[in-house]
Order: sequence, then structure tokens, then C-alpha cells
Amino acid sequence: MLNKFKTVKSNYIKNISIILLLLFASSFSLLQACVPTVAITSSNLSVCTTVASCNFNATITYGGTVPTYQWYKNGVSLGLINSSATISNISNNDSIWCQLTSNDPCATPTIVTSNKIYVLFQPLTPTVSITMNPTSVCQGTMTTFSASVTSGGSAPSYAWKKNGVTVGNFANYATNSLINGDVIYCIITSNDPCVVSNIAASSTITVVLTTISAQAGLDKEICIGNYCNIGITPSSGLKYKWLPSTGLSYDNISNPRATPTATTTYALTVTNLAGTCTRKDSVKIVVDPLPKVYLGRDTTICFGKTLLLNAGAGFSSYWWNTSTTNQYYTVIAPYTYTVTVTDSNHCSGHDSILVNYEVCASGLNEIANSAGIEIYPNPAIDIIHFKGININYSNIEIYNIFGQKVESIVVENIGEETNINIVQLNKGLYLLKTINADLTYSFTKFLKE
Repeated sequence: MLNKFKTVKSNYIKNISIILLLLFASSFSLLQACVPTVAITSSNLSVCTTVASCNFNATITYGGTVPTYQWYKNGVSLGLINSSATISNISNNDSIWCQLTSNDPCATPTIVTSNKIYVLFQPLTPTVSITMNPTSVCQGTMTTFSASVTSGGSAPSYAWKKNGVTVGNFANYATNSLINGDVIYCIITSNDPCVVSNIAASSTITVVLTTISAQAGLDKEICIGNYCNIGITPSSGLKYKWLPSTGLSYDNISNPRATPTATTTYALTVTNLAGTCTRKDSVKIVVDPLPKVYLGRDTTICFGKTLLLNAGAGFSSYWWNTSTTNQYYTVIAPYTYTVTVTDSNHCSGHDSILVNYEVCASGLNEIANSAGIEIYPNPAIDIIHFKGININYSNIEIYNIFGQKVESIVVENIGEETNINIVQLNKGLYLLKTINADLTYSFTKFLKE
């Protein structure tokens, strides 16, 4: 009985020991899991001025139902007791941390300290740069200047300057009144709280204008069929275009030859090679018609007669190929007569008429029938042989076709054949006149070759 009791007692003690061991292990595990922690982070740690403020947040474990917080800057309590804190007047190298007091019954220890965040002072400097579009500017062309800003804040203000005078207050400045040498820059005022100085100025842009001109030339007046040059001497680096191209030697050079057939206005467009600058001009070419003159159809008249040619009235000047400068010309010899007339527009027209002569039944003192006269050879070169048959003549005369006497021969042996030397005569048509004893006469034509 006693042994049985001892055995029961021993088992009881063993079981109690096991239970105590298990309780100790459980308590040890619970103690290990209740160590509170606190860690802080900053949501906007962009510190740039001594009056900057930043937000900090604390994350905890085992804080209990009502944890308490204490925020510190450089070891000095800030009196802030919430899990989040907005800390003002932060300066360079400030250290921020948070202290947690846990009310968790198993917390050991109950007070813990967070990590430290060290503030790095990073002030901002605003900048502004400007661009120009187009970069190659023609006078009168709309040009836009644009500002690009850093650290300008949410609403920077702008002051555009042209030669030191304010001309605009927006992000862009546009103008078409630039002149060569204008100096453009921009000053901005930043509203970013993190800037050291809120004023910034851009670099300057000095305007260099692309200067081109379109010069079509002065209006001109020409006679139809004539030409004139339009435009001026070309300049390098420019492109030319004329419209219309009708009547032009070329439509893509600065000074083409124009030969319009009707009054035409030519428009010139000049562009620089970049295509950013264009100028236009025009020139009017008035085309005048040629004056009309008519001398009549070619004609033949009797030897010794005259013909009055009329070039027409109302012209500024007349010129005949006989060197006469009148409206009228009296024909006295066979010839091709040409007259040139000029009107008030300085345009000239001309016409010609061929006038031939022939021996008619009436003319120089009634030119008689030449029957009974022999001339051979005809045509002749140096000698002609003349013989009158049943004609009592005493003298022979030779006239040119203009009616001028060029030779006079006294016949000594009437009725005999007479040899006449014509070497001295020019080539052409001549009239041989025989004067009879009764003072009548007759004409016979011969040709000198």
C-alpha cells in the first residue's frame, strides 16, 4: 500500500513539473512577442528654407490600446503627441525622431524610441530659359518667344523685356514688330517656398533679322513684239518665282526677259532658302500695238509720170528709205519705196511699195512708136549698134530710167549704122531717144548688162 502511494506521488510530482515547464515556456514566448516598436517616415522631406515644414508618420507594433507619442527635434520635445506630426521651422541637419509609450500589458519595455531622420538642407534656385520660333526671323513676321522655368512654383509670374522695357507678362511673348538688334529676355518671380531667391532672369536673345526684298521693277510700256527686262540683279540665298510665266524667258530668276503679247501684270515672290521669310512685289507691262501704215499695192506707171505716196496722218515721225521725213513722197523713178512711221507710244510700223515704170503711148512729150529703129545686141555689154530705117534723125540721146540724160550723140552720117559705146554706163534699163529733123522724137528701150 505504501509503495503504491509512493508511486502515485512520484507521478504527480512529475506531472506538476511538466505543467510548470510548459507554463514557463509559454510565458517566455509571450514576453518575446510583446516588445513594442516605432518607426518614422517623412512624406515630403523637401527642405529648403528655415521656415519649411514636413510631415512625419509613425508606424508601431505592440502599442497597446492607447499608445502615446512624443516627437523630438534635436532631442527637444515638440509637444506633439499624435502618430503623425507636421514639424515646422526645420533647418539643415535637424534630427527628428518619435518616442512611443505602449500600454500593452505584455509590452516590455513600454517606452521605445524610433529611428532618426536627419534633415538635409536643400534650397532651390529658380531658373528660366527662353527660345525663339522661328529662329530665322523676317521683318514683320510673327515671332513667339517661350519661357521654360524650373523651381518656379505653382504660379510663377513673368516679365518679358524688349530692350529693357516690359512688353509681356505671360509664359509666351509674341510680336511681329521686331527690328534688327532688339534684345529680348525674361524675368520670372517664383512662388515656390523652397527657393533661396524668387527672382531669376534668362539669358538674352539678340534679334538678327533676315532682310530680303522683292523688287519687280518699275512699270514699263513696250511695243508688241518687243521685250524688256523686269526685276533686279539677283542676290544669293534667295528663291524667286514669277506668275504668270507666260512671255517670260524664265519664271525662277530675279530678272527675266519679258515678251508679253498683251498688257500683263507679273507678280514676284521672293523667299529665303529656309522658307521663313517671304516678300512680294509686282510690275505691269503695258503692250502697245504697232501703228498701221499702207502705201498701196505694187504698181506700174508710165515713164515721165509721178506718183504721190501717202503714209497717213497722225504719226509722230516719218522716215522714207529715200531719207525723206514727210508724210508724203512723190515718186519720179522706179524703186521699192519703204516708209517707217512712229506713233506717240514710240512704236513703229512700216510698209513698202514697188513702183515700176514703162513706156506708154503718152508720157515725155508724147513718146512715139519706136518702129523703124534697130538696136542690137539688146541686152548689150559695151557696144550697141543703132540704125534708123526711113527715119531722118540728127541727134541721139540716152536717158536712164529716172529720166536723166546720160549721153548725147550727134549723128554725122544720117541713115548709116551708128555704133554707140556704153561701157561707161551702169547696168540697168535705158531709153535711147532719137531726135528727128522735124523735131519729133521717139524712144527705144535697151538693157545694159
